[in-house]
Amino acid sequence: MKAFPERKIHFWGSDYNVSPILLDGKIGDGKKVMYFEFMDDRPFYYVVRADSEIKEGMDEFIEMIESIRELIEDESMCIMTDEQYDEYEQKGWPEETRDFPIPPYCSCGYSWGDYTPCKAEIRLMDKMCGVDGKI
Repeated sequence: MKAFPERKIHFWGSDYNVSPILLDGKIGDGKKVMYFEFMDDRPFYYVVRADSEIKEGMDEFIEMIESIRELIEDESMCIMTDEQYDEYEQKGWPEETRDFPIPPYCSCGYSWGDYTPCKAEIRLMDKMCGVDGKI
């Protein structure tokens, strides 16, 4: 997980400065760039490289969304503090000790969509992931 440069977004009538989190892993060919957000964490979100062949409405799409959620959880678990991990073990997603994005918190669902990275984000993806900017 790496943070993209901070950007301003407009959400529910307010402006927020957020740093989208790029996941290290990818799903399938990784050529489709998507955002993924847990409802409890909005307006903060993750950026994932997903399979370009899978489209909404296909049975495989729901499986891909589940894979994205699991990827976020797996990458988050690797960098949890001991206190966060203990709380997670006791009662599920930590609430008191969490500091977005670690760990993600999901009690009421998630949303996703296509994501168009800016030039600085493409450069970071090139450096991190070895993609060629032609996502």
